[in-house]
Amino acid sequence: MACLAAVCWAVLVVVQGQLPEYLMPPANPKQKGPFTLLQIWQTWPVGILMAGTTFSIGALQPVYGSVLSGAPYHLSVLDVGWVVTAVPTAYLLGLAFTARVFYKRISLVLIQVVGLFLSTLGLLFLGPSSILSFIHSSLSLFITSMALLHFGTGVMANLQPVMLLMILDSQAGLKKKDVAGGLVGVSLLFARGSGLFSAVFASPMFDSRGIHVLSTCLIGVLLAICVPCIGVITCISPSKLL
Repeated sequence: MACLAAVCWAVLVVVQGQLPEYLMPPANPKQKGPFTLLQIWQTWPVGILMAGTTFSIGALQPVYGSVLSGAPYHLSVLDVGWVVTAVPTAYLLGLAFTARVFYKRISLVLIQVVGLFLSTLGLLFLGPSSILSFIHSSLSLFITSMALLHFGTGVMANLQPVMLLMILDSQAGLKKKDVAGGLVGVSLLFARGSGLFSAVFASPMFDSRGIHVLSTCLIGVLLAICVPCIGVITCISPSKLL
């Protein structure tokens, strides 16, 4: 592994040395790294919102196979693979939806509320949750709820970095060119951290209580994290976000 890293570094040095200057990005001494951005308190509400947004799909991803292959669905391994692969593409539809809405200049905070509502609705019927225990489980309901959850997550997640850019611009005086690189690191830090923690949280609960209780708990986690964060963001956001 060390040899491979050394070879990659050597190739990078050679390639950089051969590239003409106009292909090399100019150095920006004002560029803020992710850990610098984390020292700005306005980063945290949006960062925690990023983590809360992806927490549910990260928690459910490892358990979809067990749910679909067990009672009452009894899908084959191939069918489980199709469902687990195809349905989460609703996340991409959520991304496309927000791009269209943003084009029409609808409030970014309102988009977060809409995405949160859709995600919560998806979790409510996924299983279904213990709250709707009187509803009979069916494969069509499970797949629809799963798609709705991923769609709502995509609606929320797509423009959260844009929100953070605008907030840092208005509250901390940082321009896009100064935070673009660090913003990528912040997004990955919160999203990947959320995914790691959610899997650790979900697996024991699913094994002991099942999908119905897990969905209910995820609703509580989603609302407990996202609602306060959206409230804080509303208070600190520039007027063009509202």
